[in-house]
Amino acid sequence: LAQTICESAPRLFATLGYIKKEREIAHLLDEEISDKDLPFEIQKSTTPENKYALQGKGGKKIKCIAQWTDKVSEKFHRHQWWMNAPVFKEGVHHDLDNNDMLPIINRTAATIAGGFSKVYLAEIHSSHHNFSGVKQSDEGKFNVAIKKLTTNNSEEDFKRETEFFKTLVSKQHGPHPHLINLLATYRWKGKYHLILPCATENLETYWRNTKPDYSEETMRWCLNQMAGIVNGLLDIHECTIPNTTEIGRGSSSSIKLKRGEEKFGRHGDIKAENILWFASSAASDDPKGTLKIADFGLGRFHGRDTRSNVDWRQIKSSPTYEPPELKLHKPVSRAYDMWSLGCIFLEFATWMLKGQEGNEDFADERGSPDSNPIFKELSNDEFFTVIDTDRTMAVVRDGVVRWVAHLHQHKNCSAFIHDLLDMIMGHLLVIRPAYRYGAVELDRKFQSFRQKAKAPEYLV
Repeated sequence: LAQTICESAPRLFATLGYIKKEREIAHLLDEEISDKDLPFEIQKSTTPENKYALQGKGGKKIKCIAQWTDKVSEKFHRHQWWMNAPVFKEGVHHDLDNNDMLPIINRTAATIAGGFSKVYLAEIHSSHHNFSGVKQSDEGKFNVAIKKLTTNNSEEDFKRETEFFKTLVSKQHGPHPHLINLLATYRWKGKYHLILPCATENLETYWRNTKPDYSEETMRWCLNQMAGIVNGLLDIHECTIPNTTEIGRGSSSSIKLKRGEEKFGRHGDIKAENILWFASSAASDDPKGTLKIADFGLGRFHGRDTRSNVDWRQIKSSPTYEPPELKLHKPVSRAYDMWSLGCIFLEFATWMLKGQEGNEDFADERGSPDSNPIFKELSNDEFFTVIDTDRTMAVVRDGVVRWVAHLHQHKNCSAFIHDLLDMIMGHLLVIRPAYRYGAVELDRKFQSFRQKAKAPEYLV
């Protein structure tokens, strides 16, 4: 009997034990009732004398519980959920009952709340998942990030985002080391949730909290992380997306895609906050940690400017890394991401030489009144300036050009950093999108940097 209970009915027996009806297990096993018949349901055709009559999952009739009193039936129905917490399996979607108890503890308040989702940090019980992408922390915890979709069209958004993840994984035959990977998904209380690895911090906070040391080891790590980010972005850009819908349809301020770009992946919101740093004890084997691109699902379909009825003062995302084609009202393409990446890599080079204080000085150096007459009293830190009233022409901002010249003159500016700065200014921060490097060319360029870096003097 004990072996049968352990193999097929541990949850059923635990529930019976909790309500002090453990002797009933023998009768239930005689009827071949097991955990697969949970949760027991309240019959629809109840009587006033027996309003808590129960049946097995899917309406399965169970003779022995027909003799239970309403009090016992109500107790079992209420407490069975305590024993029925799901076990999340990697790569699997779980449709949960609204009464299911989640195996999640220490959930924080929403750490990130946007127009389309909320992200929570939480700890998942070690017995209730088989995630290979989650490593135990030094405190013995399994921490994850839970993204709850909040849009009115959440089912469609869920399909789009998860399909994008699945396509990327199948392309690589596994998660890319520099792209955040989707662990599992579930639907609970009418909302879709995505379970993701929990990062230690994002790139902006990493820069702020870490003072770079000018060593070969650190410079090589920076090169390898930038090369990995580029290779991850290449995967996104080469990912074909089925059944996409035109972005911002019906919106006067929507982003317009260049013809032919509709089927390809595009991140659309590359910034330091969307590049996550995982310490070596959390989904990273590198002793200095690993950088991973995140938030590339719904961002592909919902750019910042696709929200037509939002007061610009309420938009919390920064336009700092947006390319000039957005302000010039030109169709966007995957070249959008290449401009944004150029901005990030220029800040990366600044951090390598001057720390995060250098990036704050850089933001001040390029600060300028907004080119839009409506916002002319405001200053922004974009990397370009619109130079005509018709908003048809733009140039790389003078403050950016001066700053790059300043970095070239820095005493620690190595051959690698010189090459990096030249590549950024010559092939990424280029006003005309067609003249920017694509992800393929940029990936090749970084492979050549890594080849040169076999000689330590190239890095320092």
